Order: sequence, then C-alpha cells, then structure tokens
Amino acid sequence: MTRAYRSILQQGKTAYGQVVRHILEHPPPSNAFIVHCTVGKDRTGVLCALLLSLCGVPDDIVADEYSLTDIGLGNWLENLVDMVIRHTGVEEEAARRLASARRDSMVGALDMLKNEFGGAEGYFKSQCGLSAEEIDKIRSFLIVEEKPIVGLFKN
Repeated sequence: MTRAYRSILQQGKTAYGQVVRHILEHPPPSNAFIVHCTVGKDRTGVLCALLLSLCGVPDDIVADEYSLTDIGLGNWLENLVDMVIRHTGVEEEAARRLASARRDSMVGALDMLKNEFGGAEGYFKSQCGLSAEEIDKIRSFLIVEEKPIVGLFKN
C-alpha cells in the first residue's frame, strides 16, 4: 500500500493543494467541510493523514484513526474484497490487504511521507506549492486550543 499511497501523493498533489486552498478561502468555524469518497481509505485517508500530520498529530494516532475505516465499512468490506478479486484476479489475502484500512499501511505511508517529502509540511510546500504562511494559516484553522467537552476526552 505504500507504493499506492506514494502514487496518490504524486498524482493528487494538484487536488490536495486545491482542497487546502479551498479551506483557506472558506475557513472554519463559519464554514464547515467534509472529506469523503467511495470507501474513504485511500485518497481520503491520505488527505486526512496529511492534514492530521500537518497539525502535529502523532503518527500512531493518525494510523489508529485511519484503521477505524474498517469498522465503518462493516459488511461492505467483504463486497470490496470480492470486487478486488474479480477485477484483479489476486488471491483473497492480497485482496483483503488492498480493500481494508490496515494500520500498518498508514504507518508505512507516513514513514514514506517523511523520508521522501519531508513530512506533511514538506509535501504541501514542495508538491502543492503552499507557502509557509498558508501552512501556518491552515494550522490555525484546524487546531483547536479549547478544553475538551467533559467526558469525551481525557484531560
């Protein structure tokens, strides 16, 4: 999956730059946004990992959040596995790896992001053409410095 996510980062740089610029032009909290796609683990998962990483979320938490996609897929995961087998001819184990949101897939992608692009900030600068000022601004929109609501998070 690391190779697939490298390809998504390379091919999606224009789109990812557009998404971040859209957020910059329509900032929260007066404007909300949602990120989604068909399954929510590849293009969407990579974008969310980029944004979380840019905001300083530790890699282990990003990978844990990514892996929650499998829970969200529920029984649909079996349909995806069947489709992968039918369309690619790979064995079930390989199809399951491709269709699921495995934590280790995101860990590998985040390692590759750091090694090849200098992390999320390096990626947004070198691949998407964002300035340091734009990156600081997006962080200011996405990082909340308020106390959590009682009972939802540990203090």
